[in-house]
Amino acid sequence: MAKYRKTRKFRYPLNLLRDICKTWGAENLPVSATSDVRTNLLNVVNGLTDDEIELIRLRYEEEKTFVALSDYYGISPSGVRDRMVKILKLLGTKQYSDMIYKPRKDKSEIKTLEDLDLSNHAYRTLLRNNITTLDQLKEIGLEGIQGLRSVGASTYNEIQKKAGFLWR
Repeated sequence: MAKYRKTRKFRYPLNLLRDICKTWGAENLPVSATSDVRTNLLNVVNGLTDDEIELIRLRYEEEKTFVALSDYYGISPSGVRDRMVKILKLLGTKQYSDMIYKPRKDKSEIKTLEDLDLSNHAYRTLLRNNITTLDQLKEIGLEGIQGLRSVGASTYNEIQKKAGFLWR
């Protein structure tokens, strides 16, 4: 006799968005999401590490249980849950929530570095490295950004996502 498995009421990526909102402590969880929010959420997820993306894909797209994931990863179900909570808390930070919910400015509206709506850390890092205009940012290029002082993976990903249109 096959085990009955309850399917989730909400599909990916809305089920992920609802779990992220739970980490924010939201009382009213979304029952729908605009196409912009879904697109922004998927862009944020694609900026995570490959392992984190795979875990999210298995948990939310394929709807794997923690027990099934523990068999897949060879760790305990609580270990899988702890990894998932860590990822959800990361996605629940202000930096990521702004990237998910703030409407993206049209490229023509972005005329200054401030218009990119970078996190405080990313913005100040650019200023400390004497990058004060979009032209300077474009000139240094993505490879140059990686070489700047205080630019880690998350800062680089944020700049790449918000200012990527400069190099296309």
